[in-house]
Amino acid sequence: MLIKKYLFIMAAVSLVLISCKKQEPGENQHNTQYFEFNRVKDMFGGKKIITLSECGSVPDPSQMKTYGDMWSWFMPWNGDYTRSSSHNGSAWWNTFFSYSYVITRDKMPNLH
Repeated sequence: MLIKKYLFIMAAVSLVLISCKKQEPGENQHNTQYFEFNRVKDMFGGKKIITLSECGSVPDPSQMKTYGDMWSWFMPWNGDYTRSSSHNGSAWWNTFFSYSYVITRDKMPNLH
């Protein structure tokens, strides 16, 4: 009975969230998280949208493109994790948003 319930839940899920709060990140750790991404991708047969729901330093888009872990979106921790140059400071955000394959909300289509 538990297996049937689990398979039903897997079929009903369309978005899978991964949180990287297992360990405190070091400074400017913009490395890809492709091990976790691929583990979850394989678990769901590559048929689910995968999100990095919590992280310290956000992954580098060029590494994500190279390693194939193109997260649908991410959510860095607040406070110094979004402002400090030791994690995701303004210089990093300017670099991050300069990639042509990074989409910002203002570039999203109007679906209304």
